[in-house]
Amino acid sequence: MSSINDIQTFRNIAKLSAFRSLAFVSIGLMVLLFYFYPVSFPSDVFIVLLFGIIYIMISIKHFQEQLRVWKDVVRYRFMSWYYISFSVTWMVVLLALSVLSYFLLHYFAFALALIIVFLVDTIGFYFTYRNAMHFIAVRPNYLIIVKRKINMITPDDIADVYYRNDILIFSMKNERTYFINFDEVSKAKQLKWELSEWFIRNNLNFDDIIKRWF
Repeated sequence: MSSINDIQTFRNIAKLSAFRSLAFVSIGLMVLLFYFYPVSFPSDVFIVLLFGIIYIMISIKHFQEQLRVWKDVVRYRFMSWYYISFSVTWMVVLLALSVLSYFLLHYFAFALALIIVFLVDTIGFYFTYRNAMHFIAVRPNYLIIVKRKINMITPDDIADVYYRNDILIFSMKNERTYFINFDEVSKAKQLKWELSEWFIRNNLNFDDIIKRWF
């Protein structure tokens, strides 16, 4: 993939993610505004629907951009148990609150906002899993770890690497730390093989870790 080296590509994804978060916050603020300063029905519903459509369109664009950028990159799915459990819990809460708001509270604008976020987040979760949008990629001169953010690790950035309980820990010179839990990675053995070759190719002396893998 030619654009993988272009930092502007990563910035575009980050911008779309930020716009998506802003649209989500806008829906929440609009619902709160209507709660304290009521607007007659169905005007409140139409306004929430408008913001919801904007949120949906930005989300679609965000998903499409991720597919475009990463389509030619060999990816190892990296879905943490925390992300999965949090996402499922979040979606269940959204659905429950939307039903409660509609049938018991009769707060239709709030129920609509919750349903929109529920549908987008549910589709987004499936999209992320189906297309391995949370992943690890091994490039010749750097590693990419993508979860909610895009992280790049170059050999020069690494201070040390540790391996404990099937978790690879990168200690960086800027004092950041990155973790790869191989229990949460698809094709973990193949990834270990690629990482061992990456260490050797970039003159990183972590032979003790490689010996524990093979």
